[in-house]
Amino acid sequence: RSYPATYLAHPRGPASHICSCSVRVHIMMAHRDERLDPHTRRILHLDVDAFLASVEQALHPELRDRPVVVGGSPTSRNLVMSCSYAARRRGVRPGMFASQAARHCPEAVFVPGDSKAANQKREEIVRLLLDVSPRIQVTSIDDFLVDLTGSTRLLGCAFTVAERLRARIWEQTHMPVTVGVGTGPILARLAGKLGKPGGVAEILPGHERAFLTCLPVRHLPGVGHKVGHALQRFSIRTVGELALVSREVLFASFGPIGLTLHDRAHGRDDDPVQISHHLNAVGELVAR
Repeated sequence: RSYPATYLAHPRGPASHICSCSVRVHIMMAHRDERLDPHTRRILHLDVDAFLASVEQALHPELRDRPVVVGGSPTSRNLVMSCSYAARRRGVRPGMFASQAARHCPEAVFVPGDSKAANQKREEIVRLLLDVSPRIQVTSIDDFLVDLTGSTRLLGCAFTVAERLRARIWEQTHMPVTVGVGTGPILARLAGKLGKPGGVAEILPGHERAFLTCLPVRHLPGVGHKVGHALQRFSIRTVGELALVSREVLFASFGPIGLTLHDRAHGRDDDPVQISHHLNAVGELVAR
């Protein structure tokens, strides 16, 4: 499904028309970012695709483009912790039993995983992000936020910075990342979902409502199984339909989370990027 007010760029894939448009996108984005108010928030969300499986493929290049499953022997009752996209295309999913994954994809390569190497890859990525901005937040081992607010006049438009970061991370770590760009962390995260795998997507500043209007409500952070089921009973299926419901009704129905959902449905995303890491005087990476 296509969404308005969104730019996409992918390094590869069947959507060749997207790739052919990427140069035009860069020119337009650079022009537009220069005209933005300097205080307009420019947030990047980076998600490493299939993190643990990608770590194995980075360490062992012969595994690239092969179905890789992290979770131990397929004869055990271990769970799949991560799997490459080649394995996912065969029906393998994180959380299923390794034996079940082997039935879905008999040619898959099963590996136990390497937590030390995973932490090292994460540190390498964090260092590359700190080269761009001191305001970064590591939200999990494979999930990062970067605040570029006020820096785009120096660094260039946020979309171009995102593309450069993605390319540099691949060149130096051989880890594939998807980058979402938005005016807040949640919007950047939503944009990133459209860029998967290995792409860059942006929700344009000032067009957040246009993007959210046709977005399925289940994709809005805060809409879990219980809330989603309740919204479905009221025939609320898109974020645009949710935005028509008053704050009072949402609060009465769901409590404080209802107020949060009301703000998010209207494109209000004021959550700050909480700085989690920095480099000390001798260049060591320190977690705050």
